Amino acid sequence: MVFAILAAAIHTVLQSWTILSTGMGSLRVWFAHDQLGYLGMVSNVADGRINALEPDTETGSNTYPRAYYTAVGLVARALDLHPVQAWNGTALVLQFAMVVVLGIAMAVISRRTWMALIAPAPFLVGNFAWVFFPGDWSIPLQSHAVLWGPFLALFSLNAEAAGLCIAVIALAALALVWLRPASPRARWITSAVSAAAIGGLANFQTYSFLAAIYTIGGILAATEIYRRRSMPLLVASALATVLVFALGPAVSDAAGQLPTLMFGLLPFVPGLLAMTASTRGRLGIFGIIAVLFALPQIAITVFGVLSGDPFLTFRTASNVDLGILFWRTIVASGVAAVGLLAIGVYGLWRKQSPLVGAGAGLAFTMILVSVNDVWGANAEPYRLWINTYLITLVAIALGLALMLRRVARRIPPRPAADGLRTHRRAVAALAATTLIAAVATAPDFWSYATDERLAGVWNPNTERERAQADLAAEAQDLEDELIAVDPCVDPRTTKVSSSARIAYYHLGMAWPEEYEAVAAIVQSRLSGQFDFEAAEQSGTGWILTDSSCVHDWAAEYADRLELVDTRDYVLEAEDLSDSLLADEGTVSLYRIRD
Repeated sequence: MVFAILAAAIHTVLQSWTILSTGMGSLRVWFAHDQLGYLGMVSNVADGRINALEPDTETGSNTYPRAYYTAVGLVARALDLHPVQAWNGTALVLQFAMVVVLGIAMAVISRRTWMALIAPAPFLVGNFAWVFFPGDWSIPLQSHAVLWGPFLALFSLNAEAAGLCIAVIALAALALVWLRPASPRARWITSAVSAAAIGGLANFQTYSFLAAIYTIGGILAATEIYRRRSMPLLVASALATVLVFALGPAVSDAAGQLPTLMFGLLPFVPGLLAMTASTRGRLGIFGIIAVLFALPQIAITVFGVLSGDPFLTFRTASNVDLGILFWRTIVASGVAAVGLLAIGVYGLWRKQSPLVGAGAGLAFTMILVSVNDVWGANAEPYRLWINTYLITLVAIALGLALMLRRVARRIPPRPAADGLRTHRRAVAALAATTLIAAVATAPDFWSYATDERLAGVWNPNTERERAQADLAAEAQDLEDELIAVDPCVDPRTTKVSSSARIAYYHLGMAWPEEYEAVAAIVQSRLSGQFDFEAAEQSGTGWILTDSSCVHDWAAEYADRLELVDTRDYVLEAEDLSDSLLADEGTVSLYRIRD
């Protein structure tokens, strides 16, 4: 336990050095656009509003999975924290717990306490980005598709990262009770709770849920097929795979993305049905538990699709050119390939079904989900590669722990022990090969750890940020209309700190009721103008301005604006992140005249 906690502390320092050095109240700004949108949901809940509305304007609808952001908002509300503090704190606790549970599982399974110290290793592995782009940690493909290591998958501290943490905890817990002697009661309770957790991920984030369902399904199906040495099951799975690739596009055209993703699980069905029979129906019960916990988000999505939700239509249509069918992907998958081969070979040699299942099942699953655009689902293949890569590396670590369990810690000095020595050497060779492959990606993590772009943070506690938040909240209290901002006030951060209704929206998350009018306001702001006609149509009645902005809306639109209140601010040197801003100024709140 001590080693597991130490490992978690090491992981936290290595993974979250930016947050630890700048304070829990700072938000990483690299790729912050989406995170600020999610924080809008957190802010609304923290202010006491739990709803299914687009979070910035609080109109329209929101079908995006939001259970995690609701939970973070409740933490903020209960502990009286700024949304950013709750965001960072909740995510870091989850990551700490993930490494602790994984460390305990590795130590107990291997029967070597020091193995807990290796628990952070899967999250430090890269994908050989340095081979193609020296000094970088990612491999760009096409459009906005990109491949990177697990450390980036956990970087943003959002629901996707949280979902991966829960998936790893569930996988480690299952390994802890099934890869070593344990009571039936412990096994069935752990399996039921893990099924609920994995199913619940559907309400957290789509891709972490899909990665967990596919990887665990692949492991179980392959394990049972090998355990039975069943050629009919293997042939049935192969035929099912052919059907997925042959009929998947037609299923997608007829029924849409969600049914196609469910159809993609077909290759696992023969093995899972066989395991259900072997467990006298218990696996089926766990499957039902997972479905029941996933059902709320599935129902929301299905209802949105059937009702013709314009955002869902847009979101599905926008998933283009996000595939990973490039030779660089083969190199990027190198560590997973070596590790899966190592545990698979050992499993075949020692007739260990779980290791063969993990090796073969995960290799097949990584390929299947990563080319889902080929069989019709078109569900951001690159993101599913990233997520399944992380889970696969964790499974490899657990597999190596099981291999080590089979090695005698002490070998007596006699000829009869030659077989034990051969076994030890074989395990050492396989583990060393995997370790060498992982260490070979170290330049990726170094590039990540030293990248100045990733060190930038947004501080919501400067005088300027507080002035914007205070005036936005004041406007909302005076009259419940949308608030627009000038080109120098960030509508996203204003939303997070004030929880007020802002004339803004995140294109890839949810759309407001008057999304065309709100979009017109957003677009005109980018060109330094304000669209009063769109403001009237969208119900926008307020404007926030900053006196240091080169676009002086107060003067330009003096005949249309009525000053309500002001706040002066002074910025410290470290707060001057925007070259447009002076070190002092005034934030003003205006009412739009009819």
